[in-house]
Amino acid sequence: MVKKVIVLGCRGRMGRLAVEALNKDPRFTVSQALSREDDLDQALEKDHGEIVVDLTLPDVVFDNAKKVLEKKKSLVIGASGLTSDQIDWLKSICAEREVCCAIIPNFSIACALMVQASKMIAPFIPDVEVIEYHHKQKKDAPSATAKHTAKVIKQSQSQAGLEHKQTVIPIHSIRNNGFVATQDVIFGQAGESLLLRHTTHDRLAFMPGLLWVCANLEKHKGLVIGLEKMLSISI
Repeated sequence: MVKKVIVLGCRGRMGRLAVEALNKDPRFTVSQALSREDDLDQALEKDHGEIVVDLTLPDVVFDNAKKVLEKKKSLVIGASGLTSDQIDWLKSICAEREVCCAIIPNFSIACALMVQASKMIAPFIPDVEVIEYHHKQKKDAPSATAKHTAKVIKQSQSQAGLEHKQTVIPIHSIRNNGFVATQDVIFGQAGESLLLRHTTHDRLAFMPGLLWVCANLEKHKGLVIGLEKMLSISI
């Protein structure tokens, strides 16, 4: 059965690509493509779309999420800016209403594999730093991807009993129009270093991951953070 998808932020770089990719995939149809000027409440009232994809901006993403989840629609958030308190609220409302919300800092499947590899390496080489490079138009620094990567690494270290090794994972942000998006995760110990690098050359790289999330959202319950969890990777 074809799934109906509502896309928020349809005029942005990611939004335009998402609408095109979803409409080209026979599993989906974009029932509505909304921009900032459109009324989300009105759209949700008249639309029977099962999934809402939010590719907007930090100043509206939480208000959008509240409206979508209250209508018991599945939600994919590709926008940054959510606070820890807001994420806790989303987790609670997802459990209460038995809906799924996926917060995906980066839709790149290759980047998700890098995050998972970092998680695996972190207990063995706990000295690590993250460098992220983006174009100058990017509004947030550090990027949501870098913060998510650092959080996953820290959780992995904590689970291995290495909390004392590195209290904070340093993140360095570069803003230069020579980049779309690149991230380095650098591990090091005496006599050696290990560099993981992911480079996005074009935003088309995000579309396979977005389609994967939309196709598999119903298999997950509650709040999911990170594409690597949606991929059900086990290394």
